[in-house]
Amino acid sequence: SEIGYAFPAPTGIVDYDLRHVGGDVPSATIIASVGPDESGGVSIDGSLPLIGNTLVVPMGVSTGVSTQTTSYGPYPGYTSNVTSIGATPQWSPNDRITVRAIIDWQEIANAKTFPLYFTAGDFLPPAISKNYLGQSWAQGRNVTMNLGGIVSAQLTKVWQLKFGAFRSINDYPVSYADEYVDVR
Repeated sequence: SEIGYAFPAPTGIVDYDLRHVGGDVPSATIIASVGPDESGGVSIDGSLPLIGNTLVVPMGVSTGVSTQTTSYGPYPGYTSNVTSIGATPQWSPNDRITVRAIIDWQEIANAKTFPLYFTAGDFLPPAISKNYLGQSWAQGRNVTMNLGGIVSAQLTKVWQLKFGAFRSINDYPVSYADEYVDVR
């Protein structure tokens, strides 16, 4: 049925592709960034062949300060610390079998809460300062983790078997809502 749609995503069909493992030479890329509104970070992305092309571990780590840009614009001071680690090791014992693991972990800490304003009537609130207005103690934290694996086996020239198992966790142990009501 997806052929009738201009964009196949509404049908639930998604065509994601993991980074292709290549080469038997270690490689790495380091990217540092500094942006507006107190943002910045560093990331390292690389590939480590442990046994030639048979066992290769693509991996990446990053840490930085992220701005929390709202739908009405960025506001200085509303930041969070984001740390991510990921790897997708691939083992190919021969040209017919591939086993791939997926390991992904991310923590968002010190996430400053953007205040929400509810007016006392059907009118706009007064102009809001573009400075940090939230409570200093209202800093959220969450951890996400994705684990999984994919096995591909070329059974014959025309038959291929693919199997995958995945587990995702999204834990919000600390979260806040900073609300101002009856604003005039």
